Amino acid sequence: ALKLVRAHGHAVAFIVPDARSFAPEPSDALERRLYAVYGRGEERRIRETRALIGRYGVPVVVAQRRDPAAAALMRAQRLQRAA
Repeated sequence: ALKLVRAHGHAVAFIVPDARSFAPEPSDALERRLYAVYGRGEERRIRETRALIGRYGVPVVVAQRRDPAAAALMRAQRLQRAA
């Protein structure tokens, strides 16, 4: 599918949400520990996504809750041009 999209002159980027930024702030010690464990899982998921998708030359942009959608798309476009 990626070859077909590129053959038609389209650029491709992958936007992955950082789910940690969508979670509420932890309010006690237990929540902070759980948040830290969850955060390590999210870091691994993002790292693995970059490795898997990146091997095809597709830039991976991490979007945070605070990011306007347009900002993530603009980062993706800059990465596409740089690739």
